[in-house]
Amino acid sequence: MSHDKIMSAGGFQIVTGKRAMKKGRTAGPLRTDGTIEEINMAISKATAFIIHTGLHTWLLAKLEQGFHEIGLRSLRLALDKILLLGNGHFDAPWEAGAHQLALINLVAEHYNVVVEIQDPCFTNAEVEWINSNQRFVLVENAQFNTVSMPLFVVSIHSPHFIINDFLKSNWNQKQVLFLGNDYSSTALDVKDPDHETLLCFGKSCEYFPMPVYEPNSSFFFDTSLFYWRSTEINQLPPLNQRDSTKK
Repeated sequence: MSHDKIMSAGGFQIVTGKRAMKKGRTAGPLRTDGTIEEINMAISKATAFIIHTGLHTWLLAKLEQGFHEIGLRSLRLALDKILLLGNGHFDAPWEAGAHQLALINLVAEHYNVVVEIQDPCFTNAEVEWINSNQRFVLVENAQFNTVSMPLFVVSIHSPHFIINDFLKSNWNQKQVLFLGNDYSSTALDVKDPDHETLLCFGKSCEYFPMPVYEPNSSFFFDTSLFYWRSTEINQLPPLNQRDSTKK
């Protein structure tokens, strides 16, 4: 990272410079932006791979298990929407973002919900594709303190501060499931303010690691579905109390 330049845009960190690469890409030539036609082809191929591997079936089963665990089914509450943060480029079949988007699109179709999606790195063609798809709503700057529940938050291979900021704004909201970095195994810096809420949250979750994805294992590497452990939902201290006593 010493040779890269990090800047802030749209609530995310963007890495720029000659060595910068978008998540999910392997070392090679610099990427070129895809067209709408190439995006359609990429999503079509990625969707076929997702269906062939059964990854969406696995995820739907685990989501249902999670809904029962956090009490949504007993309350007869339906999923309100999906929040997709930091998906990455999806204009080619070798982009991890194409497969992640295809997976979440299948989940959204199953539950008949809208996907609010944000990533400051989207190309003009990717933005046009999103705006032409009724299933997706492009959000320039997600307001975490105004989200409605129940919610499914997806942030795969994204900086830790994204989930950390979401948790800070929604500490008392437990009707949410996450798909993202596995915080049961990810090393977090105890002195980093972007990790402080995650440190507490990560120890209070049930984790279900994603199966190995055969087309490219790196696309969902170290990714899990996770949510508040049912035995601890009502035992966590208020966020301000936890912060004031943290050493």
